[in-house]
Amino acid sequence: DKKLHPASVFQDRPVAIPIKGAPDWYPQNFEKKFRGPMILKEALIHSVNTVAAQVVAEVGPAAVVDVAAFGPLWGFDVDAIAHARRATRTSWAGAVADSAAPAGLGGYAVCGVADDVGYLQRLAVHPDCARRGHGHRLVMAAGRWCQRQRCTSVLVNTGASNHRAMALYTGIGFVDTGDRLWVLELDPARGGM
Repeated sequence: DKKLHPASVFQDRPVAIPIKGAPDWYPQNFEKKFRGPMILKEALIHSVNTVAAQVVAEVGPAAVVDVAAFGPLWGFDVDAIAHARRATRTSWAGAVADSAAPAGLGGYAVCGVADDVGYLQRLAVHPDCARRGHGHRLVMAAGRWCQRQRCTSVLVNTGASNHRAMALYTGIGFVDTGDRLWVLELDPARGGM
């Protein structure tokens, strides 16, 4: 498993991307031509679709969404996403399709349960798909899953300066626990889920 960086070399060439349960996808460049070997930075600057599709196929659409949503410093790669799913004994993952995002994934969420507490461990929505209700749908689905697991509360933490996330969570019914990390809690029985 190679780590990607701006100088990673990819081949701009015809590619077939396998899609589970559907015919292979054959991405095309706008110019309908191929340039051969090129570094990733140049491919992305020039919107070379065949290279972008290879990157999505290599790292997975959820990792692409996560890095787009959180940036390279805080974005999760495929290993970090898998770790989030293993952080609790029982976990759930949900996704929202959106054709405006790379590989059609508009957003995803990971939720886990330990004892009677649910944890919304990760919520990422691709910036091209913001303000379409994807985050709300994913949080609500995670909350319903936590109810089925008989959770007495659901916790999520977010940066105090992340005003969109704070508005989303408090609008659903999460309340500030008073912790310095801004851990928010939701009682599923009272939270409108």
